[in-house]
Amino acid sequence: MEKYFISGDFHADFEDLKARINSFDAKKLILLGDTGINWYGNLKDIILKRKIQDLNCELFVIRGNHDMPPNEVPGIKKVFNEEIKNYVLKEDEFPFINYLIDGEIYYFNNYKCLVIGGAYSVDKPLRLEHNWIWFKNEQVPIEDRIRIFAETRDMDFDFVLTHTCPYSWRPTDKFLSYVDQSKVDNSMEFWLEEIKNSVGWIGIWLFAHYHLDRIERPYVEVMYRNIEDLDAIRERWNKYAE
Repeated sequence: MEKYFISGDFHADFEDLKARINSFDAKKLILLGDTGINWYGNLKDIILKRKIQDLNCELFVIRGNHDMPPNEVPGIKKVFNEEIKNYVLKEDEFPFINYLIDGEIYYFNNYKCLVIGGAYSVDKPLRLEHNWIWFKNEQVPIEDRIRIFAETRDMDFDFVLTHTCPYSWRPTDKFLSYVDQSKVDNSMEFWLEEIKNSVGWIGIWLFAHYHLDRIERPYVEVMYRNIEDLDAIRERWNKYAE
């Protein structure tokens, strides 16, 4: 079985992504959102996806706040992926892209992983003012939050993979100075805090969104441009526990 690698936001910079994939010879890569793959809902998206077909790497995509929710992508289909043991969303023309579904459980390298995408865009007012792309359902809808909370309560996970993070884990020292935090919608982060406190056991939590690569605290890492394989991350924290 090929190793699963993981990385954070790439914002359509696929030349850099390609270089990093080649340096690790990664054949399967999980992306924690804001990839740039479905940002416009028009021909630009198709052109980009055709361009990245030569990555020679199967992608497993969690949606970010700037990504179109994959269930809204034209021609999308729900397909069962035998290797990761759950349904994904796929397009016939781009079978190398697997869109992961919020609140679903997948098995990467046999690790039990809970996946949750979405977040609030702190540049939402600017996007609306200039009529730039913004998706009104960039965050997980309330009805889905209620369902996911109920379904995951008291469950154990080897990894939790999300775009944003629980409220108490936000890297506040890296907040943008020009953003008025009192106007930021933190409802997703508060909800993830509830998820964190309701599940039975969490091995490692990985998230993106904050454009930062670092260990946030034991067993919690924020990812941006670094690529690592899940086995290496797990081994790092196994050694920490010894």
